[in-house]
Formats: sequence, C-alpha cells, structure tokens
Amino acid sequence: MVALASAVLAGCGGGSSDRGASPRQVTLPGYGVTPSTTVSGQDGTGSSTRACRVDARTLAQDAQDFLAHFGSAAAYPADLNLVIVREDLARLMSKGCPPALTGRALALVLGPVQRRAFVADLPTAMARQVRAALDPAAG
Repeated sequence: MVALASAVLAGCGGGSSDRGASPRQVTLPGYGVTPSTTVSGQDGTGSSTRACRVDARTLAQDAQDFLAHFGSAAAYPADLNLVIVREDLARLMSKGCPPALTGRALALVLGPVQRRAFVADLPTAMARQVRAALDPAAG
C-alpha cells in the first residue's frame, strides 16, 4: 500500500512553476483487482478552477464514505473507498489544484476528529498530501 501511495505522489510534478504546463499525468499502479491507470488534467488556473472545486468536494464526500467503511464496525473493507480516494487525489494533482482548496472542502464536510481519523487511516504518502492540504499555513 505504501508503494501505491508513493506512486500517487511521484506523479505530482512541481508546484506553481508548472502553471500553464498541461496536461499533467499521474499514474496510479494496480491495486488488487483494480488495474493501473493514468489520470491527466489541466492546471488549476483559469476555467479549470471550477473543476478543482468540484473535484475537491468529490474527495470530501468520498472521504466520508471511506470513514464509514473503515474499521471493525464496517460492513465491508474500505479497499474500494481507498481506491476511490487515491483517484480523487490523483485527479486533483493532475489538474494542479491548490492544496488549500482541497483542505477547505475537507474541513467543510469532516469535523476535526473525522479529519484526524481520515489522515490516520491513509497510507503514509497519501496522508502527507492530505495533511498538507489541511494545514492553513500550506496555502
């Protein structure tokens, strides 16, 4: 799972110096029965800012689903939800969406305890990415 999350971050590319360079590509390796896939998108400037907001809200909703299906009380394993969340994160990265936008979307949907649980339940590299988005000093 760590290799999976590392591959997500490996496709991240640079920061604001990449503005205007599009499309970016983020390759996600296969995970269980889920085949590898490549996500590509435009940068987070101009008209695609709206798409970033939509994708950030989607991640926040998927984070709720992930939390609902994680742990011993879950009806089924959270693997499917993990795959969905990693694809959400890859899509946000491929568009160069500002991490602060993602953090705001998560903060609107998840309370502090839920945000901590979400980060704690993610693989290390994905957790690092989400933690940075939630950090107000990051953006």
